[in-house]
Amino acid sequence: MRIALFVIFLFPAILIAQENLEDYNLKDPGEKSGKKCKKCQKVYNSIPKEFRVGISLENRTIFINFTHQDYYDLIFDKKWDGVAVEVVTSDQFGCNVGNYEKLRGFLMAPMFKKEMLKNKIETINEYVSICYGTFPDNFDPLETEFNLLTIQKKYWCNYNHFVNLDDNLWELLEMGLYKDTVPKSTIIKKYEEVVKKIRFSVPFEKSKTEFKKEDIKPLYDSLNLTDFNIKKIRIRAYSSIEGNERKNKALQIGRANSIIEALQTYQTPEMLSEVVVGENWSAFRKDIKGTEYEYLLQLPKEEVKIEIENKKISEDLEPIFEKHRKAEIELSLQKRFEYDENPEGMKIFFNQKIKDGKIEEALYLQQIIFEKIKSNELPESFIGTLEVPKISESASLYNNFAIFGFTSNESEKMLELQEQISAFNKLAELFPGNAKINYNLTVLKLKSWRYGESETNELDLKESIKALGNLGIDKSLINRLKLNYNIILSYYLFKRQEFKKKDRVMKEVFRNYRNLELDDNQILIIAKYFASYSNFELANAVLEKRVFEIGVNNDLVFYFIELNLKDLKKKNVQAAWMKALEMDRERVCKMLLPIPKGGISFQLLADSFLNQIFCKNCNN
Repeated sequence: MRIALFVIFLFPAILIAQENLEDYNLKDPGEKSGKKCKKCQKVYNSIPKEFRVGISLENRTIFINFTHQDYYDLIFDKKWDGVAVEVVTSDQFGCNVGNYEKLRGFLMAPMFKKEMLKNKIETINEYVSICYGTFPDNFDPLETEFNLLTIQKKYWCNYNHFVNLDDNLWELLEMGLYKDTVPKSTIIKKYEEVVKKIRFSVPFEKSKTEFKKEDIKPLYDSLNLTDFNIKKIRIRAYSSIEGNERKNKALQIGRANSIIEALQTYQTPEMLSEVVVGENWSAFRKDIKGTEYEYLLQLPKEEVKIEIENKKISEDLEPIFEKHRKAEIELSLQKRFEYDENPEGMKIFFNQKIKDGKIEEALYLQQIIFEKIKSNELPESFIGTLEVPKISESASLYNNFAIFGFTSNESEKMLELQEQISAFNKLAELFPGNAKINYNLTVLKLKSWRYGESETNELDLKESIKALGNLGIDKSLINRLKLNYNIILSYYLFKRQEFKKKDRVMKEVFRNYRNLELDDNQILIIAKYFASYSNFELANAVLEKRVFEIGVNNDLVFYFIELNLKDLKKKNVQAAWMKALEMDRERVCKMLLPIPKGGISFQLLADSFLNQIFCKNCNN
């Protein structure tokens, strides 16, 4: 979710229209700010970075919100300490507006300590909310934003510009429950994995949507597709960057569809498809480095397209463009099975494998049953018809049944977690010392800890995680548990306002996350964890290397540019904005809309770099 208007950056003081200040007997400290605002500056420099201020508008009533009562009391401790809200309108910013370097919004009447105390509303989590006043009638709430003046002894000492950043509460890295599957090294080919994914690339000729059949024939031969059905196909279809953007998009879609149609002819069941299309700008930027055309990296996209219309340049770059016309494909496959159409035969076959003590083959059949229940080819009640004795050899099967019984329901609220923990506690008693059951129990208790301490606590979890090392659980899984443990521990330390301890735990998370293999979504979770406690330096350190790599997730790039709004002069930040523009121009334009319309802030257009982006790409 987005918690609109919580301050992320404190901008340096910007001149307010002098007549507005004088109307309310407020004074500009000018060059004497070090003396006149000494107390205010000292408090702001001493309070933890987690302290935040925000403004919200509810039913035309303006509220000023503070996240910590203690620090609120430190800031506003004298009679003439207070706040004033400035209303700024979107028509002050844009492509044909005059000088807006000095903000000249409408300054509402200030509110001082006595009146603030009278209008104070104490909320949950020790937040403080001040009912400031009524939104002026002559403004459109959808086209306005608020800035905040902090006043000390009638001098305005702080000027806060608010931005609407993605302020999701921290999340945990995925901790899948440990399932028992059939080891590939110990089974015959008939019992290979039930589902798997493969990835490959298909080249295309210039301006063509058809591909050469021989380019995908090895795929069918190597996979032996008579044993597999394609359940889902995910395609990233690229064109090279030269030519008309609309024509290129049509080519990209045509290429994706030609692949889908070709693969669908090999099977009767219809496969799901997901298609992403785009011009291959990332590969282009990478491939022209070190060539005589590296200067193109400095030009906007529109100028690059004009430049490469030159016949010589186009011919010189054709070997590069040729590599960029392709489709990257990911297939999700499910193995076919001789009992697919006969549930009763599958049940008899499974029960016979159990009686014969062939647990590995039973595990294989169990995977197929689960897949068929997920796809509604079998009812969930089918599991109850299977006969499994409660002996140690069957622990793996019971572990899998317990996992599936809950993961078929995506909810992980506390009630479901309590039921899961109860089920695995019983399995731990039935099969003592079973590593995978104990691992799963620890995962579930860790997930429940984020909701409270009714099922576990800090010490219990610490000991449980430590004990897993003695049971032979893979070190990478234990490291992930430890990381999630520290993420939740940070929250409890934050609640107790033990900020120094929390910071030490966060540094430990930063040291250890790099030991894990993380995808872009998981990298984003780690970055948002640091940002949720206003540690933007560590959040940036997590993201900045990945941002410029090929195939990076769009959300990761957009989150990086959101975190760096105060560093718009830096070349790497500007490069990230240009990359975001290539990825999703519409999303970039929406970022520069008014906050009430879902934007980050139209006041960002005061920056010449963002103003140029907006005027070239979004002004229609």
